[in-house]
Amino acid sequence: MVQFRPIRAGVFLMIKFCGFLLFTKNLIIIASSGSVFADDQHLALASGFNDFLPKPVMEEELFEILRRHLSVKWVYAEGTCETVS
Repeated sequence: MVQFRPIRAGVFLMIKFCGFLLFTKNLIIIASSGSVFADDQHLALASGFNDFLPKPVMEEELFEILRRHLSVKWVYAEGTCETVS
């Protein structure tokens, strides 16, 4: 039985994309998939993605990936956080 794995379609697209563009060295591309198998994550990184974000997307993980790759520092205004009960 053959199973379709969406991450592999993205990997093939990434390989094709990088083959056409010369400026991809400075381009940050993050793979995101509901597949959290380690081999899929390794395949994504090995094929040129800069990072992997599993779904469902947790905002803390997304912010950390953006901080790491874009060298940003998140600054929060005081008193703007809401507490959900």
